[in-house]
Amino acid sequence: YELSIDNQEPIKVGTSLAYLDSGLAQTATHSYKVRAVDYSNNPSEWSLTVFGTTYDRDTTPPSIPRRINAVGVSDTEIEVSWQEAIDNVEVAGYKLLRGGYVIDVGLVTTYTDTGLDECTTYTYHVRAYDTSDNKSGWSKGKEGTTFCGNIYEGLDEILEGVDNVQED
Repeated sequence: YELSIDNQEPIKVGTSLAYLDSGLAQTATHSYKVRAVDYSNNPSEWSLTVFGTTYDRDTTPPSIPRRINAVGVSDTEIEVSWQEAIDNVEVAGYKLLRGGYVIDVGLVTTYTDTGLDECTTYTYHVRAYDTSDNKSGWSKGKEGTTFCGNIYEGLDEILEGVDNVQED
């Protein structure tokens, strides 16, 4: 095959059905047409011309998520929430950092962290990323604590003891 880019002299691309046109200027439109060439170097007619446009690469990261909140909701779960980040193109998702582990939570602003130890305090940081994989900085840490066991454990025995108290 031969490929003509922007009506320039054709280049031979072999038998490949794909071509990566790299090193192009940003925000530019280019034209492409292709033709087959047989073993005797006889070319076919040119294909219809197609156009491709390059775009400016987004290099701006989203804002750092703010108003982080981390609240224990059970003895093994903490609900973490934050204010939505802002990006010049589009926020694609969020990541949480807890105890050296990064959790990709997707495009939500509330996440329930499960499988935690009871009666334990965890520190959470949040960062946003956009569709070009630009990442914001990490937010300030926010602590949340899981509940300390079953608060009703042993309550029956205590209440029985109250019923057995005799007045003098």
